[in-house]
Amino acid sequence: MNWLKHTWIAVLGLALAAAALADETNVEAQPKQEHGISVVIDTDKPSLSQDVMEKLSPEQILELEKYKASQRDEIPNQAPLIVFIVFACPVAIIGVILFYRHRRNLTLHKTLAAMIDKGVPIPPELLQPETSPQKPPRNDLQGGLVLVGVGVGLILFLLIQHNSAWGAGFIPLMIGIGRLIAWKLAKKNGNG
Repeated sequence: MNWLKHTWIAVLGLALAAAALADETNVEAQPKQEHGISVVIDTDKPSLSQDVMEKLSPEQILELEKYKASQRDEIPNQAPLIVFIVFACPVAIIGVILFYRHRRNLTLHKTLAAMIDKGVPIPPELLQPETSPQKPPRNDLQGGLVLVGVGVGLILFLLIQHNSAWGAGFIPLMIGIGRLIAWKLAKKNGNG
């Protein structure tokens, strides 16, 4: 059940980062006023209207283009907030885990102290360290086949979409091939 809490905390952090980024993209274009002409600079539009272009001098047009170029290259004002959220989320998750572990140990110590004060015998199970449930053995064959399929599917999808990032599909593909090799070697040694 702890993984559910941690997942919700991570989702909340990502939602906050997405909301901060969405606020930055909804900023309206601000009018710039020079020499009695009000021009709304929109970096999405390729050029100004013809009547505005006729009223501006070449120097003003150059300055306007420089301004538009600087607006495209400008880092959003909320970028530090987004970076903080991204790096603070793992730290916060670890902090929450450590806090609850400390609280559980503190409760155990108080319980032990109360039992000793009353003279009640302490059961040995109470002093045993907490054991995690037994994990099932790693299945390299299944994981390898899934990763190979994901890698091939990602490569094909990105190639069909004419996306130049199709090489990213080689990451899961090669990890899957590595797991298949590990499965084959473990089977050969009699461990699989």
